[in-house]
Amino acid sequence: MPRRIAPYLVITLVGGVFFFYGLGSFGLLGPDEPRYAQVAREMVRSGDLVTPRTAGIPWFEKPVLLFWFQAGAMAVAGANEGSARVPSAIAALLMMICLFLTGRSIRSSRFGLLAAVIFGSNLLVPAFARGASHDMLLTAAIGTGLYLFFLAQEGGRIARRWALPGFYGSIGLALLAKGLVGAVIPGIILIGYLIWARRAGVDIRLQAGWGAVIVLLVAGLWYFPMALRHGWMFIDEFIINHHLRRFTSDRFHHPGPFYYYLPILAVGLLPWSAFLVPSAVRAWASRSASDDPVRRLIIYGWIWILVPTVFFSVSSSKLPGYILPVVPAASLLIAFEVEALLDGQGSVLLRRCSLVTPWLYALIAIAGLVYARSRIGLPFAPALTAGLGLSALAALAFLSARRNRPRWYVAVLVMNAAVLLLFVKGWIMPAVATLDSMKAPAEELLVRMRPGEPIAGYFVFPHGLTFYTDARGIYDRLGNPAIYQSPEELIALLKAYESVIVVTPPAVLPGLRSDLRLHAELLLEHPEYVFVRLKSSVGP
Repeated sequence: MPRRIAPYLVITLVGGVFFFYGLGSFGLLGPDEPRYAQVAREMVRSGDLVTPRTAGIPWFEKPVLLFWFQAGAMAVAGANEGSARVPSAIAALLMMICLFLTGRSIRSSRFGLLAAVIFGSNLLVPAFARGASHDMLLTAAIGTGLYLFFLAQEGGRIARRWALPGFYGSIGLALLAKGLVGAVIPGIILIGYLIWARRAGVDIRLQAGWGAVIVLLVAGLWYFPMALRHGWMFIDEFIINHHLRRFTSDRFHHPGPFYYYLPILAVGLLPWSAFLVPSAVRAWASRSASDDPVRRLIIYGWIWILVPTVFFSVSSSKLPGYILPVVPAASLLIAFEVEALLDGQGSVLLRRCSLVTPWLYALIAIAGLVYARSRIGLPFAPALTAGLGLSALAALAFLSARRNRPRWYVAVLVMNAAVLLLFVKGWIMPAVATLDSMKAPAEELLVRMRPGEPIAGYFVFPHGLTFYTDARGIYDRLGNPAIYQSPEELIALLKAYESVIVVTPPAVLPGLRSDLRLHAELLLEHPEYVFVRLKSSVGP
């Protein structure tokens, strides 16, 4: 019994440190976290679990799964940062458990536990597991589904009875997590695997007929009511605008070169990414093998990594989170190499990669500390302490590899990742929140605002104000904040309100003050914004 419980205790410990610790200790960041949290808050308030809303206006950019989980957390614990982020942390923990169970089914409990820990302790996964976004829910749904598909093919008729329906149900959840990409990513991965399987003589059974029924039943819980309720407006905004146009154009201002995702994966998978080099060599040697489930899993994993990477590299719009669904595959592939290291069966290339990895991780981490010091004013003493600590752990991992102590080596790598994360949580994220989060200025602003006084964006509108002022801004017909571009627009706005709070860059303030048609009163200053109360100096 202790041996059965021990892996789950390790997974809980790793997940607790990397995903849950201090989850709500700093304000919501960027444009997305506060927007999504506000949608969930209004879902709780209205009781409408179908239509996402901002300021009571239907908002069609994203599907509903994240909002359902956030709303559930807010109903229990209130509308706060922890409630907004906990669905992502739970999804990451569930993905760890799925990796463990998959690895145990295919190889051993040790192998499954390695894959789970590798997934939880890289740089990329904790960053998204600790954020209020759709990406980790999508990753967990796709990752679980694709592993269930593989188990259904390898486990015979009994496994197919439960694993294959689970795969199609997971695709339905992926559609609810982030839209059509939830079916496109696993679809193109399976097409690539089916092409290889046909050449290798592997029998693949899809049972796509009733599988499509399961997908429609799960995804239809939300898509059908939304289409019936909002018709073409929902289809045009959600599918055409935020799927097709996002992929084919840079309308949403997220450009990137074709190789954009290569450094994202190389850095994001640290401290484990170097192990993908011997894994690629292993996959090439196994490329024509079809008689061994383990070799088939290696090919499956590399197809899982390569096909979506190429797909999103072609897209005109690129963001780091798009590539997150390949990390479960990378974790399992890396686990093969780490297990070979533990068993003393590694190749010369694998041993060299194990020696390089600690220093590469320390170098990237220290470079990040230097950047944080210059960008956000990180104090010298904690930055130096963290740099020395990471270097010492890197040296310990290097010596463990040189002296053939692979268990110590793996443990020190995980410890190194934990130390870096705890430092980031304790020092860097509070400094980032001071610059990026609207929590503190919004709390001060709410004290000074008058009843019925709205907030208007002038050239900019930090989305954090949406959540922290409970949507007291001015929003357009799609639920997006209205941003005004000229004094004439502000004067027209003041005809409807006695006064308006305007948020704008500091450089714009002199122009507002010099305009004789406006009376501008400075209320609050922020490093990147100023908040001004405007009244019209022109008679009615």
